[in-house]
Amino acid sequence: MLSPDCVKRFAVGGKMLTINEKIIPDGARAAKDVASWCKKGQPMKPCRKMLIKGVTVHNTGDLANVDDDAEQYTRATLNGNMGGVVVHYYVDDRAIWQNLREDEQGWHAADGFGPGNTTTIAIECIMSGRGDAADRAAEENAARLAAYLLQKYSLGIDRLYTHNHWMGQPDRIVPGVRKNCPIYILPHWESFRARVAELMGGSRTPYLVRLRDAEILDATGKGAGAKISGVYTITEEKDGRGRLKSGAGWVDLKQGERV
Repeated sequence: MLSPDCVKRFAVGGKMLTINEKIIPDGARAAKDVASWCKKGQPMKPCRKMLIKGVTVHNTGDLANVDDDAEQYTRATLNGNMGGVVVHYYVDDRAIWQNLREDEQGWHAADGFGPGNTTTIAIECIMSGRGDAADRAAEENAARLAAYLLQKYSLGIDRLYTHNHWMGQPDRIVPGVRKNCPIYILPHWESFRARVAELMGGSRTPYLVRLRDAEILDATGKGAGAKISGVYTITEEKDGRGRLKSGAGWVDLKQGERV
């Protein structure tokens, strides 16, 4: 059994969330070549602070004949057996283990020093893809953790990302690409996102966004070519779009940033 250094508990959506904290020490060095960015003797994590701007959801595989998957992934990380991947949280159907402080960068988004790795907290949701009770429980725990983190840092549901997003792909399964992630949640990403918003108590509107050449859309998501830039008020969210208080229409929230 791996002993956590600290156990934290929070209420999310009327249910307690328990986090086992086992942070990779700042001075930890790789005992072997782990990845191209982590050679023997080098730090096992980026060791860089970050300004938190979002939460990224991943999926990783359920371990055969193992009940405490999140603990085992944490153990593998500490032992340098995760191929250089370093995330903030591992979540299974039973527990949540934290490997990085929330305000430090990880290696998880496949975008190098891009915004995925350098500005978002990573949640690895451990699932088998069978859609059984364990998968459903793990996904619910991941949704509760995502809701807790977004609320903690005063971020809206528009700051919840898939790994696909940082690889330049849509929030859905894309045939023929090297990787789709979160592979088991992508087929119903919008319902997962809605669950997180529900646990947050809604989408926390109204709020301000800074838009850059954002196309005006109608309620169905179709655009007419007109574009706007500047700071605008969003009064409602739906399917990744925000309604403008001005009455001009809707915009894709990925074309702006929350102020």
